[in-house]
Amino acid sequence: MFEITMSIDIGDIIALVACIISIICAVFTFVQVSIAHDEFALQQKIYRDGLSKLELNIRNSFLYDDKNQDNVYIFFGIIINNLSDKQTSIKKCILSLLCEDNIIYKPDLCDITISHYKELNYINIPANLDAHSSCAGWVKFVLSREVYDKIDINMFMVCVEDIHGTKAVDNTVLVREELYNYEIGKENENR
Repeated sequence: MFEITMSIDIGDIIALVACIISIICAVFTFVQVSIAHDEFALQQKIYRDGLSKLELNIRNSFLYDDKNQDNVYIFFGIIINNLSDKQTSIKKCILSLLCEDNIIYKPDLCDITISHYKELNYINIPANLDAHSSCAGWVKFVLSREVYDKIDINMFMVCVEDIHGTKAVDNTVLVREELYNYEIGKENENR
């Protein structure tokens, strides 16, 4: 019959130990890759959830129209809410006037002081917003009288944009007009 002899050489023992260590390292590496993948997915979710989320509400609005001036000024009382977990800064505030025939005018944001409205609390753009905070105040836009007298405005749309490119929009169709230096009882021929 056969006689089984097991002679184990020291070289065979070293090879066997090296093979076992390699298998353990491969299993350990696979576990580490799996953990790293899960952590990366969690980091991506945290980042996505942390992107800025803005909300804009127009609370009040009026148009200042002084017959003796070359411009009209459009005021909006707004509240900007940062709904995210990250601090952000508002870098732009844009007014779009949607008019007949789908024409859009974009008056400039204005910092000219008008004596009748010095007491208003204006929002300075750019404006910093902490996480889960808001800022409230007035923004003012200027439009030349020449353009204003020629257009028929259907909607006023205010848009704010933060440093991450996130935008929030609100609109209104009604803006109260405050007229100055017009004679009572006579209609403006241009309107």
